[in-house]
Amino acid sequence: MRLIHTPKSRLISEIEDLKLKIAELQEADYLLRIQRDLTLHLSGIERLENILQLCLETAIRVSGMDSGGIYVAEEGTGDWLLAVHAGLDAEFVARVGRYPAGSLNIRTMTSGVPFYSNYQSAEIENRTDSRKSDSIRAFAAIPIPHRDRIIACLNVSSHILEEIPAAARMSLETIAGQMGQSIVRARYEEALRRSEKRFRDLTDSLDVGIYRSVPGDGGRFVESNEAHIKMLGYSSLEELRNLRVVDVYESSPERREFLDALETLGFVRHREICLRRRNGNLFIASVSAVAIRDSEGRLAAIDGIVEDVSERKKAEEALETRERTYRALFEQSNDAVLLFNPQGLTIDANRKAVDMLGRSKESLLQSHFLEQIAFPEREDALRKVHSVIEGIPVPLYERTARRGDGTEFPAEVNLSLVRDPEGRPLFLQSIVRDISERKKAENAMRAALGEKEVLIREIHHRVKNNMQVIISLLRLQARSIADPERREIFAVTQDRIRSMALVHEKLYHSRDLSGIDFKSYIQSLVSHLGSSAGLSAAARVRIELELDDVELNINKAVPCGLILNELISNAFKYAFPEGRTGTIRIRLEALSPGRVRLTVADDGVGLPETVDPHQPETLGLQIVCDLARQIDAEIGIERRKGTAYTLVF
Repeated sequence: MRLIHTPKSRLISEIEDLKLKIAELQEADYLLRIQRDLTLHLSGIERLENILQLCLETAIRVSGMDSGGIYVAEEGTGDWLLAVHAGLDAEFVARVGRYPAGSLNIRTMTSGVPFYSNYQSAEIENRTDSRKSDSIRAFAAIPIPHRDRIIACLNVSSHILEEIPAAARMSLETIAGQMGQSIVRARYEEALRRSEKRFRDLTDSLDVGIYRSVPGDGGRFVESNEAHIKMLGYSSLEELRNLRVVDVYESSPERREFLDALETLGFVRHREICLRRRNGNLFIASVSAVAIRDSEGRLAAIDGIVEDVSERKKAEEALETRERTYRALFEQSNDAVLLFNPQGLTIDANRKAVDMLGRSKESLLQSHFLEQIAFPEREDALRKVHSVIEGIPVPLYERTARRGDGTEFPAEVNLSLVRDPEGRPLFLQSIVRDISERKKAENAMRAALGEKEVLIREIHHRVKNNMQVIISLLRLQARSIADPERREIFAVTQDRIRSMALVHEKLYHSRDLSGIDFKSYIQSLVSHLGSSAGLSAAARVRIELELDDVELNINKAVPCGLILNELISNAFKYAFPEGRTGTIRIRLEALSPGRVRLTVADDGVGLPETVDPHQPETLGLQIVCDLARQIDAEIGIERRKGTAYTLVF
């Protein structure tokens, strides 16, 4: 045998490669065994929750992740629910526990394509939805298909690892493929169990007894269903056959009357009889029976149906009690209550209604409800009645009511519809409250608020005027300063004060003192700063505005105005040196309710690398950073092709 001499380094490399391949084979074998065990376990699990829990635990184990969850599409609404989860804190689960149909996350989960990423990537870092969490570093979403649609989504994540290992991705997708059929199977089985349970509940709830008896010697039961046997307190038909029928009756004469009716009429319908159970307890039963005669016309047998109506009798008594209670509440209510049929005729009214409307109860009954409403509002009243009858809820509303003597008063009305058991309109109930005193109080309060609004507007006007005086004083002072740099400081200070004065001016002119139209504010501020920059700068630098309609309160408008003033002024001064031309773009975007994105970007020379925007040395950038923190804004800065500042607050 010829010996081949291999260099030592090459031999070590081959050994290391061999070890790596062995490890990969062992890892692949481990993953295959986990998938095989999962397949075996899934075949023996019936409940959907247990299937999802097992699959999630397996997915976390094979991927090396430490947390995750499985979303399942809710049948009917289309929303996606977090059915099971592990390793996620309660606050995070509360935020992401349900996604409405059509949301961004739903589109990701139903795309049919597995999604792998980490939360440090630009794509995820720029997200503002509730999935983002600073504590999660790696994330994967694997859609779970069944036939031609996505029915669920497997999510795994890690608070430690930076990404999903490549070797585990195929296993995750295989697990997702296994889950689809198991989820559908579990749903079918759960639906079947629910259907079987409904059938069992229906059967078990029947309390109607069916029997056949023969007359003579007190009567004997020959046939009886389970409900009848249990109704009488026995455990078997054999026990019941040893009993005389007459012994079931509380009264022998009542038994005789029952047989006489059968002899005469041949049938009995819903006769209420007091019967006795095996333990001696009595109950009221509704008995219907038909006579079975022999060839000679003699009574040979009795076929009957027995229904225990004890509870119904109690319910009827309770209903009578409730009716008396309702009548007492109806009559003693502090509000007027009127009932009228779908045709509009009044069928009942309580004492308060009689007093409030100044009419007798006799004149109210059978009068049309429109007679109790001021003429200009009758058409609207008819529309509301039709809406309620059609099943459209009508919220509490105000109406001008009309008394019998023609005088009118403001009223608050609650209109509702009462239907019969078949769902047909039975009558409408109108609860009317006289709000004359409340209206007087509201008018007085409205007048006081009007005076307060005038005072607040005057305050904003005076604050704006005082700031204008300060600006004028600074301008006069600057004229006496020979040093250009010192004069520039005064000019910058004037612009900053003017940006604040503009907020008060907008508030003074706004219809609602709670906030200002920030779109209009930006347009006014940009117009002034363009003029302040001089004709040369205004000619060289174009300003582009892309503004949504956004309203800000004064606590955010003033800081945002100062930030805009600094950023736009800096762009005019430093972005386009030596006569360069360019563009300043300002974008105001309304995001989700209560969230705004403000962007100021230019295509100038860009921010020098020596400038740290988060630890600025210049006063202007310090103002920007401090004010951004004041309004809890997330600030982002880009240096590509100029400078772009983005604030989200």
